[in-house]
Amino acid sequence: MKGFLAAALALAEQAGKDPPAAPLTFVISYDEEVGCVGIRQMMPALEPLLGRPRGVIVGEPTSMQVATGHKGKVALDVTCHGQSGHSALAPEFVNAIHVAATFVTGMRALQNRLAQGPKDSAYSIPYSTVHVGRIEGGRALNIVPDLARIAMEFRHLASQPASEIVDMIRSQGRQAGAAFGDSAAVRIEETNAYFGLEVAQDDPLVLWALDLVGRSRTTKVAFGTEAGFFDQLGLSTVVIGPGNMATDGHKPDEGLALSELAACDAMMTRLLAGLR
Repeated sequence: MKGFLAAALALAEQAGKDPPAAPLTFVISYDEEVGCVGIRQMMPALEPLLGRPRGVIVGEPTSMQVATGHKGKVALDVTCHGQSGHSALAPEFVNAIHVAATFVTGMRALQNRLAQGPKDSAYSIPYSTVHVGRIEGGRALNIVPDLARIAMEFRHLASQPASEIVDMIRSQGRQAGAAFGDSAAVRIEETNAYFGLEVAQDDPLVLWALDLVGRSRTTKVAFGTEAGFFDQLGLSTVVIGPGNMATDGHKPDEGLALSELAACDAMMTRLLAGLR
């Protein structure tokens, strides 16, 4: 991402020396990695400044391919309630970890359902996915835990509404709580979300972007980006950037090949020429 930013700033310098006839706008955000926090905070002030541009390019690593789609994401905190008591009398109480285990088992079943639902073959995993990332509960071995917490997320196809999957998860929460009677409950809170992206292949921006990078085919990426926020404003948006997430991103020694930066600079040069 910083490689794209460097190329964009170099483009700004070129445009400053010989301003193009058409406007060129740069949006630089922050805290994308923790759920697109920055762009969400910026958007109320940003929206009236953007106007109606020809299109938006978000510079995440795509190996300089034109990406027309990615999945959306919703993060959830799940709190499972039970009853505290001495472990010698464990059967007399509701173990919150047992409630949590029942809920997680339900998430496995939900994943199987999603795998049979809407699909998009452009993704390596063509359906929406559910992931339980963290679970914790209990204070001591000899105490029946009355509380267990689960951190989870799901990543959904842009064509499958997030609310549809949230409803499925909430339904499973109610079932997990009901299985243990009135002394149990499962409470679910949404903590973060970002939009998916799905751009039509015949969108004029897609054709223009393919010409910019000298390619004939588009791609889709597994990871999320800020592109969905611009798409929600009705702005045609694609993702193009140097580097490959699988080989270059989120690693202790992550970096970029100079050839990728050169390809990004070449795209920027063609972009500026098209605005003259």
